Amino acid sequence: MILPNAEKESPLVLIVERDRFFRRYLESFFKDLKCEFEFAQDGMTTLKRIKIRTPDLLILDVSLPRIDGLSVCKHIHSDPATAKIPILVFSSIDVKSQALEAGARDFLLKPFDEPVFSKFISPYLKFPEEGRKP
Repeated sequence: MILPNAEKESPLVLIVERDRFFRRYLESFFKDLKCEFEFAQDGMTTLKRIKIRTPDLLILDVSLPRIDGLSVCKHIHSDPATAKIPILVFSSIDVKSQALEAGARDFLLKPFDEPVFSKFISPYLKFPEEGRKP
């Protein structure tokens, strides 16, 4: 059973990144945002987590252990229960066309800085008390 994140006052963002240093780097971007975020390290864990609790936004690296990010994206996009989850893909390899074909809404090439990342994610975050974004 998939539980939506509707009961939360802030959006839930699931970030899937295998590199712990890059996860910390990304975490620093979220400290001032009014959203809840969680991290996963591989594709298999991601698929299990979204069946338990649906994120409002999934930010997905391509290079993941167990199941790669593009395969995760295809799986999520092909399942009617999860197909509406917005997926943003990032990678150090330019695979934008493959990511969009797999069902991603957008693609960002690594490395990037906080302003670029904030601009990348902000259209997909909805804040109930403000109507749109931080």
